Amino acid sequence: MRRKIKTVPMSEAAEAIAEAVEAKPGDVIEIIIPQFTRTPDMPAPACPPGSSVEWSDLKKMTVKQLAELGCGNWDGRLMLFPGEWYHHIPSGYEVEGISGNREAFIPGATDDDIRFGCLPYGVPAVDGKVEKE
Repeated sequence: MRRKIKTVPMSEAAEAIAEAVEAKPGDVIEIIIPQFTRTPDMPAPACPPGSSVEWSDLKKMTVKQLAELGCGNWDGRLMLFPGEWYHHIPSGYEVEGISGNREAFIPGATDDDIRFGCLPYGVPAVDGKVEKE
């Protein structure tokens, strides 16, 4: 079965990129964004929780306790999971994203992007606070 691919007009940015790399019509341009590793001052992550009870207990921990496990502090409240934990997060486990949304984790479908060693979601610390401006 043949399908016609829908074409859309290029944005100015896309046109500039295509021109910069001297792409010809029909060429595929692939943009790969970097995956950032932990900075040297960040602790190596601990082993991920091994049971549903241990995963549940993460939601009862302080900023300090979660940081000691290798979670990254996003905003003084939300602690991001280490990237190394991705394949260990239980299906259906509720995570909170950096945009404030909460959703059930779905292996292979939930974002696995890693920045500075952390996933873009985790759990809020029980003692976390965000300064109000």
